[in-house]
Amino acid sequence: MSKLNTANLGSLSPAVKKPEYHRDKVTPGMVHVGVGNFHRAHQCVFLEEALHHPGQEKWGYIGIGLMPGDAKMQDVLKEQDFMYTLWEKSVDKANVRVIGCHQDFILAPSDPEAAIKVLSAETTKIVTLTVTEKGYFVDLSTGALDVGSPMVKSDIECLKAPQSTTPALKTVAGFLIAAARRRIAANTPGFTVLSCDNIQENGCKARAGIMEMAKMVDPEIHAWFEKNVTFPNSMVDRITPVTTDAHREALEKEHGIIDAWPVVAEDFLLWVIEDKFPYGRPAWENCVTGKCMFVEDVVPYEFMKLRLLNSVHAALAYPAMLVGHELVHDAMNDPRVMGYIQGYMAAAGRTVPPVKGIEQAQWKKDVQNRFKNPAICDTIVRLTEDATNRLSVAVAPMLKADAAMGKGLGEADLKRIVLPIACWMQCVMGVAGAQGNLKS
Repeated sequence: MSKLNTANLGSLSPAVKKPEYHRDKVTPGMVHVGVGNFHRAHQCVFLEEALHHPGQEKWGYIGIGLMPGDAKMQDVLKEQDFMYTLWEKSVDKANVRVIGCHQDFILAPSDPEAAIKVLSAETTKIVTLTVTEKGYFVDLSTGALDVGSPMVKSDIECLKAPQSTTPALKTVAGFLIAAARRRIAANTPGFTVLSCDNIQENGCKARAGIMEMAKMVDPEIHAWFEKNVTFPNSMVDRITPVTTDAHREALEKEHGIIDAWPVVAEDFLLWVIEDKFPYGRPAWENCVTGKCMFVEDVVPYEFMKLRLLNSVHAALAYPAMLVGHELVHDAMNDPRVMGYIQGYMAAAGRTVPPVKGIEQAQWKKDVQNRFKNPAICDTIVRLTEDATNRLSVAVAPMLKADAAMGKGLGEADLKRIVLPIACWMQCVMGVAGAQGNLKS
């Protein structure tokens, strides 16, 4: 058994993929705010594979935690020389690898000066974010800043006060504005803010909240953001469950790795990004484990994902719940559920225009196979989270008269689209456990 750290890398099994670049030669060119499982299973994989190519050494990561609870992640990563294990699992195989692209972790509540310092450093060209939709403090339908939030109010007051000491900031927008002020004073170039949260037009949402706060703090900072900071939209996709003690124990037993916080993920990995990086970026497209696509406009890809992934979650969840399933892969092995999902996706697909680089038939197969993956052990209950919003945004619009490329859907397709809404209503009313037949 080997505790994960630099000294023990050589003793790990040859079957475990390890960093083959020189970690001591990598310098941080990016900062990530919100170091959680998804970031470590998604953005870090693209960077890890980029670092194996010449000329990429300047793109290492420094992590920042905004919440006091992030102290646990800081402690674990520091103890492991900022490395961790990623265990990628498909239906019939698994891949274990050590990720080493992070160089440091800063806990912002206890050391705000260090956080502002790395965000304002000239070497920091990109700031990536996974702070969840709540971390932007914006109305996602309008992009308006939640000025009534106590945390937003506190940051505005701190930033407007005389800057004799480091402000006690709480939001990612506040820290980025403080960093911008330092860059202005030092005549340092701008940077790119890249949201990696699962939010439609996430770059636009990040920009709206940050820019509104900047305008309220100082018009000069607002003007500097306008000229020097870009906010590309990106679409991320990978199922990443919560790490459990069972995962840690299995990793130690099966692969001899003692890792206090490994990450388990499916083998599917996709990132679609608007290519707006005036200060440079890593060669994420060199990733062979996943697919990274640079496009002019992410919105068509988000629309496809909304209709042929997010809406399928709802289409699966409520019928499956009513016939007694608790786990997603079990539901997908039920011929009634599987037959219905295939029919639902065929109907939904008629409302989705083609997108360059992704073939719709293959996407549908991939989604179904991802849902069948027992290694992820996804729950039906998780798929029902935020039900009202998901149904209203992802499902209901397909019922419009012009949903199918300017035409309406046929009666059979409309019934398939309506079914999850009807099943949701039954669940809300408490009519659970009905063992009726689902028709595809």
